[in-house]
Amino acid sequence: MDLTRDTQEFLNYFLLCNRNVARLTVDGIYGHKTREAVKVAIETLKERFKKHEFEWNPKFNLIGIRTSFKVTNKFDDWGLLIEDDNMLIAVPMSTKAGKPAIQKYYNRWLRGKRGFGTVKENQQIDYLVVEPQSGNAWSQWTGGIGFLFQDKPIAIYRDPNLNDVIDTGIIAPRDIGGAFNVHSYLNWTYKIVHNLSEGCQVFQYQYWKVVWKYILQNKENNRMVYTLLLHEN
Repeated sequence: MDLTRDTQEFLNYFLLCNRNVARLTVDGIYGHKTREAVKVAIETLKERFKKHEFEWNPKFNLIGIRTSFKVTNKFDDWGLLIEDDNMLIAVPMSTKAGKPAIQKYYNRWLRGKRGFGTVKENQQIDYLVVEPQSGNAWSQWTGGIGFLFQDKPIAIYRDPNLNDVIDTGIIAPRDIGGAFNVHSYLNWTYKIVHNLSEGCQVFQYQYWKVVWKYILQNKENNRMVYTLLLHEN
């Protein structure tokens, strides 16, 4: 795991499609060009927030970038940690379910909607921060490393198809009950999402440890706002 290299990979992906920014050399060196690219990326993200009428927190923002609607079973989306409007760390994540969820839930009915769930993009979600507690089985379900719990209604796609592309035509706007959390699982270092997610936002364990540290440092009233954006070319 090299956070600077990961961040440079993200900056190349995010900025080359949108701004006249030179491609960075992915060398793990956080030099002048990387710092300048970070500034452009943060300003671009602020513009996206303004477009969607989202609240930008000048202290800390946790952001997911969905790269496509294709279910690849890989960690090919991006999670961003932005602190004090000048620090950006990007890590691989997945904003979509693993492929086993398609087989397991494509024919499931919930609140009158059929299909497996995927959190709808371009929304802000106010999550409860759940820290692991000794003797509390519920708080230990991710292997005892903590998670963000969905305890408020959010918009969800329900996909009733067996193909690998998320059907965005069916929206369940008030899915609640903790089905769509943000987490990892202890020692999940596999490069595929597989059954780690049935609709949650998920990270490999080594990256989640980094993200979780920043969540604990920046939570407010045991809550954390997470913003999911669809990448725009």
